[in-house]
Amino acid sequence: MSLERLDAIESELGIRKEKPKESEQTNISTPIGISPSPFKSKSRLDEIEEQLFQNTVTDTSPINPKFKDDFVNDMSPSTPEEVNNKYAYAFKLGLADTFRGIKQIAGKDKKEMKAEQRKLNELMRGEDGGLVTAAYFGGALLDPAGWLIPFGKAKTLYTMGKYGLVSGAVAGATGYVDDESIIDTRGKQLLAGAVGGGIISPAIGGLRNLGVKITGKGEVTPVGFKRADLTPSEMIERGGSTVQVKGKATEEDLSQGKVYAEGERTLGVRPEGEIGREPTSIFDTLVKIFTKKDVTVPFPKTQKVLDAPKQGELSAKPQWWLNKVLKGYEENYGKRFLKVATTGEGGTSLVGGLVGFNADPEASLFDANAPLSSRFGRAFLGAAGGYGLIKGLKKGKRKTVYGEDTDEPVEISESYAEILGRGIIDKYGLTKDYKKLLQKYDGTKNDIASAFVRIAKQMQKLTTDERKILYNMLEGDVKYKVASKKLQELSKNSRDLITQTGQIYKDLGLIGEETFQKNKNRYIGRLYKKGDEPLQLKQIGDDLRPRGTLHETTVGDWFRTYKNQKPTVNDIVEPGHKGWELLGDFEEIGGQLYRVTKRQKPTITDERIGSKGNILEKELLARDELVPIRWELTKEQRLAKGEIEDAAISMEYTGMLMANTVAKYQFYADVAAQFAEKAKGRTAQQMLALPQRYRKIPDNKIEGTVSKRYGALAGKYVPEDVYKDIMGTKRYQEKSSNAFYKNYKKLNSLWKVSKTAWNPTVHVNNVFGNIVLTDLADVPLRTLPKALKALRTHGKDGYRSESVLLAIKHGVFDADFVNKEIKNFKTGELSGIYKSKSNADEWDNAVSFASNIYAKVRNNSITSKLEDWYRIEDHVFRLNAFMHRMKIGDSAEDAAMFARRQFIDYDIDAPLINHLRNTATPFLSFTYRLVPLLAESAILRPTKYAKYIAAGYGLNKMSELYGGEDAKVERALLPDYEAGNILDLPLMPKKVIRLPIKSKDGVSKYLNISRFYPGGDILSFEGDNVVPILPEPLQPSFGIGGDLLFSMIGYDIFRKQKEFGRGGGTALEETAKGLGSFSKKLIPNFPFIPGSYSTKRLERALKGDVSKFREPQTELEALLTSFGFKVSNKSIRTLGASQRLEYERQVRVQKSKLNQLKNKVATDQISMADYDRQVGKILAKINKLTNKFVGRFDGIDPYAMTFDFDMTKFMGRGDKATIPDKDYD
Repeated sequence: MSLERLDAIESELGIRKEKPKESEQTNISTPIGISPSPFKSKSRLDEIEEQLFQNTVTDTSPINPKFKDDFVNDMSPSTPEEVNNKYAYAFKLGLADTFRGIKQIAGKDKKEMKAEQRKLNELMRGEDGGLVTAAYFGGALLDPAGWLIPFGKAKTLYTMGKYGLVSGAVAGATGYVDDESIIDTRGKQLLAGAVGGGIISPAIGGLRNLGVKITGKGEVTPVGFKRADLTPSEMIERGGSTVQVKGKATEEDLSQGKVYAEGERTLGVRPEGEIGREPTSIFDTLVKIFTKKDVTVPFPKTQKVLDAPKQGELSAKPQWWLNKVLKGYEENYGKRFLKVATTGEGGTSLVGGLVGFNADPEASLFDANAPLSSRFGRAFLGAAGGYGLIKGLKKGKRKTVYGEDTDEPVEISESYAEILGRGIIDKYGLTKDYKKLLQKYDGTKNDIASAFVRIAKQMQKLTTDERKILYNMLEGDVKYKVASKKLQELSKNSRDLITQTGQIYKDLGLIGEETFQKNKNRYIGRLYKKGDEPLQLKQIGDDLRPRGTLHETTVGDWFRTYKNQKPTVNDIVEPGHKGWELLGDFEEIGGQLYRVTKRQKPTITDERIGSKGNILEKELLARDELVPIRWELTKEQRLAKGEIEDAAISMEYTGMLMANTVAKYQFYADVAAQFAEKAKGRTAQQMLALPQRYRKIPDNKIEGTVSKRYGALAGKYVPEDVYKDIMGTKRYQEKSSNAFYKNYKKLNSLWKVSKTAWNPTVHVNNVFGNIVLTDLADVPLRTLPKALKALRTHGKDGYRSESVLLAIKHGVFDADFVNKEIKNFKTGELSGIYKSKSNADEWDNAVSFASNIYAKVRNNSITSKLEDWYRIEDHVFRLNAFMHRMKIGDSAEDAAMFARRQFIDYDIDAPLINHLRNTATPFLSFTYRLVPLLAESAILRPTKYAKYIAAGYGLNKMSELYGGEDAKVERALLPDYEAGNILDLPLMPKKVIRLPIKSKDGVSKYLNISRFYPGGDILSFEGDNVVPILPEPLQPSFGIGGDLLFSMIGYDIFRKQKEFGRGGGTALEETAKGLGSFSKKLIPNFPFIPGSYSTKRLERALKGDVSKFREPQTELEALLTSFGFKVSNKSIRTLGASQRLEYERQVRVQKSKLNQLKNKVATDQISMADYDRQVGKILAKINKLTNKFVGRFDGIDPYAMTFDFDMTKFMGRGDKATIPDKDYD
C-alpha cells in the first residue's frame, strides 16, 4: 500500500498523521492486540491499525470534526431580508406551501426555507400574530394543489367532507413541515391535514347553505349521508318497509315435541332506490374522485366478455435461425440434463454442489472471499456427498402404516429416501396425469366458491337488517312475501346457485333424490356463535351429515311416543315440520319396522315422485332394538343456539362447504375413472404383484351418513403411489391440531401478510421479479396489457372475462401467496379465536395482544386494497402465461400447470416443508419454489442469463469509468448485505449499482437492485447466521413467535446483538420493554404509519440526520426507498466507520475466545499442545480479519471472486493459515 493511499485513509477516518521512518516499514501486518515480533520494526500500517482502535466509536459524532462543522454550518438557517408587509409575507408562504414542501422533500433550499419558516413563526407570535396566522392559512386554502380535488363535484355535504379529507391529507403530505412545531413530522401533518380538510370542507358547504337560506337564491346542498341503522318506525318514515321474522326459543320439551319462543321480530328494509348504495370508503372516494359521473348500478346483470385465447392460434416453432438453434438445444440436450438434475441423486448433488461452492473449511463455514477454483473444488466434493447420501438412504427401510383411521389399515415398507422425499418434495412420485387431476380439484373448488363469493359481495351492500331478512328468505322462514324486488332478486339468484350445486351432489351420488327435493328450496350453510364460545366450522364432508338433534330409541318407543308426535311452537302446530324422523333407510309394513338392506335402482318415474325404488332385501327389527331418529331444529331453536343471521356470511360459508365437498368427490370420481382397476377375482396380493402395485382404497362411510368416505374410489384398487397420496396426505381429510399450533399458524399467516402485502417495497420487488420470471419462462411481456385488461374487465360489477373464468376453472389463481395466507386468517376472524377471555392461557393472551394491534391496520380499505394489488401483481402475470401457452397449442390443463408453477405456486403438498413454513422459516415456500425455477431456466435456456451477465459487465465497467479509485474503495467497503453479485454468482450484476450522479456535497449515490431479481439473495451465505450451512432466506426466524421470543430476551436477531437499553432492569421493567419492542415489530413497514421503519427514515431525512455511520438522505430519497427503489448515499467516511465498528466487534469475539482458552489451559481442561493449536487458528483468523479490513481501503473487494489455484490457503492446517492472503506494501 502506498503512503499516498495511507494518507487518504487517515484523512477519511480522522486519524492523526505522523511520518514514519523508512526503517520502520514492513510488508506484513500484525493483528491488533498481539505484540509485534521483536525482530521487526512497526510498520506504518501497524500504527494506523493501533490508532484505529484507540478511538472509541460509542459517540455518534462524525469521525472527521471538520465534516461535522461544515455540515452543521450548511444546515444553519440564513437570515431572510427584512419583511415589509408581514401579512403579505405570511399569505405568500401559505400559498406556496405545497411548492415549498416539494422542495423540502427533494432536499432543495432547505436552509433558506428554514429561515423563512422561523421568521413566519416569529411574526405569528408577535404583534397582530392572529391576523398573520389567518393570512397564512388563507393562502394555504388557496394553494393551487388544493384545486386538484374538484369540490364542485360534491353533491352532498357528506361527499364534500370526504373530498376535503382527501385534499387535506394530500396537502399535509406534500406541504412544508416545520420540525420545530408540535406537528414536526410529515406523518403528523398528513393526519392533521386530513382531519382539518374533512371538517373545513363541509363547513364551507354549510356556510353556503346559510347564504342560500338568507338570500333565497340557489339550491341547498343536502347532507347526503343517510343512516342505514334505523328503527323500523324510522324506516317507514323514510319510505321503506318492514318484515316480520320469528323470535328465539326460551323453553323446549322435545320428548313432547313442544317449543316455547319469544314473539316475532320486526326488521326494516330501505326504500328500493337506496338498497345497495352504501357510502363508499375514503380510498374508493380517492379513486373515483376524477370520474365524470357515478353510473354504478347496485346489482347489475352479468355479461360475459368473449376474450378467451384460441388454442394453437400461434406457431410454437421458432422463426429466426438463432431461436431455432436455442430451441434445438432445449429439446435435445437441456431437457435431458434437467431430467438428470431432478432425480434424487441429481438433485442432492446439485444442492451439495451449491453448498460446497460457498463452504470454507476454515473456522467460518462460509466465505465468498475464496478463489473460484477452490470453490469449484468444494462444489465437486459437496455434489459427491449429496449423491452418496441419497444412495445410502435408499438402502435403509422403515415400515409406515397408512389408513390408520379406517377399517383397513395397511403397513408398507419404504426406504428412508422415499420417506424423506415425501416429506420435502411436493407431490412426490406422482405422475403428470395425476397432478392434472389435483389441479382440476383446485380449479373446481375455486370455480364454485368464486360464484358464491360474487353473490356474497353483493349482499355485503345491504344493511344488517336486510341481510337478516334475506337469510330468512333463503331458509324459507319468512311468512309473508317481501316487498323489495332487489331482495327477491338476490334471493332467487342465491337459491338458483345453491340448487345448481346441489344437483352436482346428487349426480355424484352423495345425496338421494328425496333429500335433494326436500332441501333444494331451503338449504344454506348455518353458523352458530353463542357468547364467547368459539364458532365451530365444518370440515370437508360434514355438510353431508344430518342436521338437528340426533337420538336413539327402541322400535317400541318409536311407535308409542315419537312416530305420531305433532311439533308445536307456543302450542301451535308448526307447519311443514315432520317432528321426529327415522334416520336411515327404514320401511314400516303392517305395523312392523324393517331395515332395508338392498333396493332396486329407482327409475326416472320413481325419482320424479320421490320414491326410493323397490325393496329387494330387508331385515325385521325387534321391538327392543335401537334405531336412530332425528329432530330438525325449528327456527326458534336455532336462534336460541346462536344462529348467525347474515346472508353474506352464510352464502360465502355455504360456497366454501359445497365447493370443498364437490371438488373432493369429483376428484375421487376422476381418479376412479382414470386410475382404478377392478380386482376381477384377483386377491389383494395378486393386485400388489402387478407392475404398478395396486392397493385397495377402504370402503368406509362418513360417520352418521350413508355416503362413502372416498366416494367413487371406495373399495377400488389404485396404483400404490396414488394410494399413498390419498391415504397419507392431509390435503383432503383434515385432521385437528392442538390449539396452540392452530392459533400460532393463523396469527403467523397474518404476520406474513403484514410483512409482504402491506409493505410497498415488496410490491415493487414482486412486479420486477415477475417480469424476470416471465422472461426466463420464454413468455412475451408485450401481451401483459391484454391480461391486465381481462382482469380489470372481470373485476367490474356486471362483467365476466371468459379468459379469467377459464383460468379460475383450471386453478391458475389458486396458488398465490395472499390466497393461501389470508385464507387461514379469515377463518380465524369468523371463529373469534383471538378474543381475549378471562380464563385464557398465556398463549391466548399473547395472540389477543398481537391481533388487537393488527386489527388497527387491517380493518380498513387501504390494507384491503394492498392485498388486492398483491394478488393482481401475481394474477396478471399468471394469466399472461396461461393465455400465451394456450395460444401456442397447450391444452387449458397444461397451460394452467405451467402458469401456476412458473410464478411461485404456494400450494405445497410436502408435510415437512409445510411444517417449517408455518413455524421456523415463514417464507420458506418462496425459496422452495424459486430455486427449481431458476435452475430449470439455467439448464433449459442458459442464454436467458446472458443479457443479465452483459448488463452486469456494462454496469461494472461504467462504474469504473466515471467513479475512479473512490468507486473501487466504496464498493470494497460495502456492508455484507449489499456486497457481491446478485445470486452470489460470478458475472451477474452487482447487488448495488453506483449511479452517475452525486449529491450536492459530492457524495456518491447507489441503487440496490438485488431484490428486483427474484431470489437475489437466495444463495447468500454471508454474515453470522444462526445456522451456518443455510443461505440467508432459509435462516430460521420463527415468524411472529420469533419476534415475541427475541423481544422478550432483548436480542436483535438481524443485527446479531443485544437491543439497546436492555438488561439490568427489574423483571417488570424488562417485560414492559420486551412488549414494547414486540409491538414495534408488528407494525407494517408503510410510510407515515407511526412507528414504522419507513416513517422513521422519513423523519430522519426531514431533520437532516447526522451520523458517522450513515450519509443523510433527502425526503425524496427516503420515500423512494420506502417504495422499493432503494437509493442511498455512500462515502468512504461512513462506510469505513461502519466497517471499523464491525471489525472491532469481530476482533473482540476472537479475543474473548483467547481468554477462554487461557482459562481452560490454566485449569488443565486442555493440554498445552491443544492450546497452541487453537491459539494458532484464532491468531490466523484475526490476521485474516485485519488484512481483509485494511485491504478494503486499497479497493480490494473481499466479495470479488478470483482465479487462484493455490489450494494450500484453504486446505492447509491452522498454523499454515497464519500466512496472510495478501501482503500490503
